[in-house]
Amino acid sequence: MYQANKKKKKKKKKKKKKKKKKKKKKKKKKKKREEEEEEEGEEEEEEEEKKKKKKKKKKKKKKKKKKKKKKKKKKKKKKKKKKKKKKKKKKKKKKKKKKKKKKKKKKKKKKKKKRRRRRRRRRRRRRRRRRRRRRRRREEEEEEEEEEEEEEEEEEEEEEEEEEEEEEEEEEEEEEEEEEEEEEEEEEEEEEEEEEEEEEEEEEKEEEEEEEEEEEEEEEEEEEEEEEEEEGGGGGGGGGGGGGEEEEEEEEEEEEEEEEEEEEEEEEEEEEEEEGGGGGGGGGGGGGGGGGGGGGGGGGGGEKKKKKKKKKKKKKKKKKKKKKKKKKKKKKKKKKEEEEEEEEEEEEEEEED
Repeated sequence: MYQANKKKKKKKKKKKKKKKKKKKKKKKKKKKREEEEEEEGEEEEEEEEKKKKKKKKKKKKKKKKKKKKKKKKKKKKKKKKKKKKKKKKKKKKKKKKKKKKKKKKKKKKKKKKKRRRRRRRRRRRRRRRRRRRRRRRREEEEEEEEEEEEEEEEEEEEEEEEEEEEEEEEEEEEEEEEEEEEEEEEEEEEEEEEEEEEEEEEEEKEEEEEEEEEEEEEEEEEEEEEEEEEEGGGGGGGGGGGGGEEEEEEEEEEEEEEEEEEEEEEEEEEEEEEEGGGGGGGGGGGGGGGGGGGGGGGGGGGEKKKKKKKKKKKKKKKKKKKKKKKKKKKKKKKKKEEEEEEEEEEEEEEEED
């Protein structure tokens, strides 16, 4: 226990010594700081005094420079005054001369002004006229453009409809391509046969006359049949008369159907003639007039041709529309060019005037 207490006392003494050393060090540091701060303060004061001295010297130098400048300015002013006096004398002389010249110029200017005024008035009138003309032309052009736009919209709608139809017909075209190749060969032959077609047209006219004669003969036969039936009905009684009337009605219906078929075939022939196929159309018409069976067969084989004809007609319509558009554009260009030439001629005439 005794030794343990000694150790504790030694430790306490060591701690106290360390604390004292720390305090001494802190005091020394404080003194150093204070001394350094005092030295810095003295140095700053010395620097401020130096700066003040420099400022005073600068002020003195500036004052001297200002005095010198003032002296120079005074000398310059005196010289300027002398020069001004001389200039004034010269100016007075020049003014007198100028006044004389001005009087002469004024007279000339008045005349020029009158001329200019007249010219300006003329120019203004001409400009107004030109502006009015230009406005009118612009309005007319705008109206024409609006009309064109409306037409183009309508044409676009028509083209869209045609395109839809063409899309539907594309499937059929694949089947018809082979036939088109054959038709191209036939067209080459038709170009060689165009001279023969004129002769065939005359033959067709003769055939039409023959058909008319046949119709007249058929009418006469009908009348004869009616007369025979009336005679037969008088001998056989009321029942026989009723049966004859039914037969007459059936014959009349058959004749009407044949006439309708002939008219349809004639229309088809005319369409084929327009497209260059007159000879083939005539043959089809004859077959239709001879009997219903032959006409039906010809119609079944001609459906593809009809479709081709429709396509050709559509193509022709498109071409016509394009041509019309081109013509309209050309006309507009011509109008514009003529108007511009007229304006240029008018301007040249005005400038010459």
